[in-house]
Order: sequence, then C-alpha cells, then structure tokens
Amino acid sequence: MILHRGAGEVGRYVLRFTNLMRTVLAFRTISVDTLLFPAGTVLSEGDKFRAYNPSHPQEEELITEKKKREEDVIKWLMNSPAKNLLLDELSVDEDSFIAWSVTRPIIENTQEKPGDIDILICEAQSPEHAIAFQCKPVSVVAFDQDEDDVNKIPDIKEAVLQANKQRDKLGFYKNYLVIIIKAYGRKRTGSNVLFRGPTPETLKRIYEFPQRESLHDDVGIVFIEIVQPTGKSFNKMVQVGVCLDKEAAVLNQTANLTNRVREYMRSKGVI
Repeated sequence: MILHRGAGEVGRYVLRFTNLMRTVLAFRTISVDTLLFPAGTVLSEGDKFRAYNPSHPQEEELITEKKKREEDVIKWLMNSPAKNLLLDELSVDEDSFIAWSVTRPIIENTQEKPGDIDILICEAQSPEHAIAFQCKPVSVVAFDQDEDDVNKIPDIKEAVLQANKQRDKLGFYKNYLVIIIKAYGRKRTGSNVLFRGPTPETLKRIYEFPQRESLHDDVGIVFIEIVQPTGKSFNKMVQVGVCLDKEAAVLNQTANLTNRVREYMRSKGVI
C-alpha cells in the first residue's frame, strides 16, 4: 500500500515567494511524501505514521546525480503530480497532448539547431497552438544551512541559443526557455523539509543566467524547481515548484509547421 501526503490535500498547491533583489518569483508548489506498507501489513486504530521526516536515512537515488540525463528528468516531471502545475500556468487543458525529445517530422533537419524540442504541449484538437520548450537543468547541492554547490549555470547560454533558433527557424505558437533547478537539501537541517531549496543567493545567480539579455523578446521563461529535501528518494519525497517568470509572445504559427505537428500527433494516436 502506498500513502501519499502532500499539498494536493489542501488545495493542490501552495505559494512560495522568494525575494531576489527587486524581483519576486512566485512558485506554485506541490509537496509529496510517500509511506510504503509491505503486503500484509495490518493497521490498527490509533496507529500513527510520520510524514516529511526531516532526518530520513540516505537512499540511493538522488535528483542531482550526474547519470540523470536531461531527458530522464523531463520524463519524470511530465509523469509526476507536478505536471498539472505547468499546464495550469500555461492556461492549457489538463488533457493536453504532451511529448518530449521530439524530432521528426516536426524537426526536418535534426543536424541543425534546435535539433529537437525538449517538451511539446498542445491541446488535442489545436495543432496550430503548439507550445514548445527548450530546457536546461541546473544542479544545486546544499553544503550546509547557508551555502550551495551549484553546477551547470554557464551551460544555460546554450539553451538560450537553442530557444532563439527554435523561435526563428520554427516559430511555434508559443516558445519557452525552461530552467530546471534540481536541488538536494539534506544538509539544510536548520530548515523545515518544505524549505530546503536553494538559498536566495543561489536563486539570484540562476535567475541572472548567462546570455539572459540575448534571449529573444518573444521567448518566455519558466523556472521549475525540484527539491529533494532529505535522503529519501525524490520518487518518494519531493517538492516541485513552477514559476512562469515571463509569458511567451503569441506567434502566427505557419500552416507548414501546423501540418507537421498534426502529423506527429496523429502518429501518437491523438488526432
């Protein structure tokens, strides 16, 4: 038996505000903890079980592991309870078509940038309103209560280039750059498990990512924060927040691209 406990029980999400200089990032957040009961477990009246244990022993699977490929993290996100947070922020239906690592026939030449579409979201009967994303993960590991080890921030500039190429060469209805912040906060022991994400200083560095000023004005920006607060696997205890920092401009998607999107959706049994 699996027992899930999270913010979904009290309104699906909570709001968390992080002050960064003159900028306020509002994350719509869902927190989940999972308690596993082996087959045959007998529960008695009055039994108590602790969720969000702040000192859970170390398990093997960490969200910040180097072997976790970008595609693996995206796939996990799109199959997690946090998926609907992103759809809500985009104001699209919860039953919208979602795909990741999309290439042909939408990308006609995979040898040229952007090469692929990291995430494609489209309401089932509206291929002319396709929303495309270029993603870049950043890893944050808490050294202690006040300091973080941050990796991959310089690599965001490559995602900026990819997002610009996506907008200019393909021109989806909406185009986004997504920064996925993978955070491991086990050593942030002075904080409640719900507040073990990156420090404000770390978030400021990520927010001011390299080449931000070079991002096309039409391209929107989304920050997705995945926080593993203890040694418990992120598949069992996790906090995911979504912040739509900048809305993408609406473009007049070409009929040629719409037809390719329709063909791809049809190949997946949607249309």
